[in-house]
Amino acid sequence: PAEAWIYGSEGTLRIEPEAKRLSGGRRGDKQLGEITIPAAQRIGWRVEEEFVNAIRGREKISHTTFEDGVRYMEFTDAVAKSAASGQAAEVREL
Repeated sequence: PAEAWIYGSEGTLRIEPEAKRLSGGRRGDKQLGEITIPAAQRIGWRVEEEFVNAIRGREKISHTTFEDGVRYMEFTDAVAKSAASGQAAEVREL
């Protein structure tokens, strides 16, 4: 299953997107514990949907500016080009 680990100086997070589970621990903890996110704070991943809907005038941007959305799409396009060609793809700097 897919998972991501984030290691920091004060603790560790483990994200399991398919199980919709977040676990974490602080420095010194013996094991990770599940972190419950209140329903009101769960928004899911909808960056692309929000960006397109904002362009179409269907919703206001609440999390990502238009400029950030363009940069994200440029980055995503560069990743696809790099994966297809096996070569590094350039992404313009801010």
